[in-house]
Amino acid sequence: AKLDPGEATAVLSTYLPAFAMLHHGSRDRENRHSSSSLEGQNILLIGGDVVEQEALIKLAFMGGADKVSVLPVSQDGPPLERRRFGRVNLDVLPANPEAILSQLEESMDLVIDLSFPLFFASIKSTVKPTGRLVARKNEPNRNILARTVSNMVHQVALFLVPDAYFFDFDCLSVNHNGDVKRDIQYLFRLLSNRRIRPNIDRFITRDDVSKVTEELQNSPAGGDVICELRCTDY
Repeated sequence: AKLDPGEATAVLSTYLPAFAMLHHGSRDRENRHSSSSLEGQNILLIGGDVVEQEALIKLAFMGGADKVSVLPVSQDGPPLERRRFGRVNLDVLPANPEAILSQLEESMDLVIDLSFPLFFASIKSTVKPTGRLVARKNEPNRNILARTVSNMVHQVALFLVPDAYFFDFDCLSVNHNGDVKRDIQYLFRLLSNRRIRPNIDRFITRDDVSKVTEELQNSPAGGDVICELRCTDY
């Protein structure tokens, strides 16, 4: 079936990194396109925005996850709406990481940390001895030297944890291009069959980018923002 260009773009920007995170470091990675790839797993998502969270939740349950818990790190932007996911075993936890994480010791098969390195000392204790921890690369510091040193320090701390993995999608795309292409084909099949439906907040033109970027800093979007380019834009 013909794909909608806006939805296809949203899949590439949101669902593709989410899918890669769910299977990063998995011992059963070759089985990642199966409906049993995450069968029976108890998964914890920490931080991130509502767009990332929704993609991770949908793909986790499609992979057979038993339960997904979401721990917001801040309440910036629209909150996750539990009702959007129907009758699945989804738990949206209070946005109080320090209190909540202490109650989850060694209870998770997979932890995806979108807030790394915040609360890392507490987060790593939530993973079962047989589980995985995937920490997404974040670069909040604009100073390139400070950012590089900070990244190195935090990555060393992460690598000292058994079955913990640092997720850098740009690096993954370069070094595992063939796998990424196969994942794109798989996700486009899901989109074509309407098994996934990207949440698109709005479509904008190139002329709107500056204004919308400023708006999103004060009020984050509840879905993907797609920029439509015209032939005259080139």
